Amino acid sequence: MATGVVVLFLRSSPILFWGVLLVSAALLAALSVLGAIVADRAARGIRDGVAD
Repeated sequence: MATGVVVLFLRSSPILFWGVLLVSAALLAALSVLGAIVADRAARGIRDGVAD
């Protein structure tokens, strides 16, 4: 959501616009992968009977 607000103000600079958009997309992808890894470890812990 923050990216959308920032991009609205950067329409006058196409290079900066695409830079922010691409960095935000890469960050979203990285955080999604990280979340999947954490969730998988938690699920394996529950399956194996390991509780925090």
